[in-house]
Amino acid sequence: MTSYRIAVVEDAAFDQKLLLEYLQHYQEKEKVSFQIDIFEDGAELISDYPKGLDILLADIAMERLDGMKMARLVRRKDERVVIIFVSNMIHYCIQGYSVEALDFIVKPVTYMGLKIRLDRALSKLNKNTSRKIQVRSTDGILQIDIADICFVETFQHKIMIHTKEHSFPVNVSMRTLESQLQGLPFFRCHNSFLIHLKYVDKIQGNDIWVNNQLLSISRYRRKEFLEAWAVYIGEGE
Repeated sequence: MTSYRIAVVEDAAFDQKLLLEYLQHYQEKEKVSFQIDIFEDGAELISDYPKGLDILLADIAMERLDGMKMARLVRRKDERVVIIFVSNMIHYCIQGYSVEALDFIVKPVTYMGLKIRLDRALSKLNKNTSRKIQVRSTDGILQIDIADICFVETFQHKIMIHTKEHSFPVNVSMRTLESQLQGLPFFRCHNSFLIHLKYVDKIQGNDIWVNNQLLSISRYRRKEFLEAWAVYIGEGE
């Protein structure tokens, strides 16, 4: 039986109990196993983030740290987890795209409403068990973990993928790589650089340090980049 880890972040006792009942029912009906962690506040989740989390069911209106700010902090450490908001704050639906939320369930939650989202979440998880891209290099075919990519660089008419530890010359276009990484926190800050926002250390003028390497931001893309960066680090509201 396949097992998944789910975190429920909900400060209302009734809604928390209802979600747990629905999750239990889903396990029995769909023959899956859930390891469920309960948090009553977004700050509690961030301070004790579960290892190997698959799905995050989160309210938005919480006192210490609201669900949207919490989700932005989550995305800085976990690009894989599937986020589903459960709230009556419908006007936050659009903002969910900034943290790559899968969906939004409006309270009061029904079992069928939750089931549809869980079906989608498990389907996405099963398709994305390997978060790697496959590229051709002078050494043959490489499988590179997306989470380890710091930036991609065009250098002397060649494409280099720089990870935390190594750099690889690859036989693929920047446009192709940009397409493969679409929807993930990568930004084309310059014609020569496609950067992973996770590894931005410092920004000063048109200079940017990514994994301790000095790169440049195009002045034509600087405003858009700073907006993307603000959303990523949770200052975009």
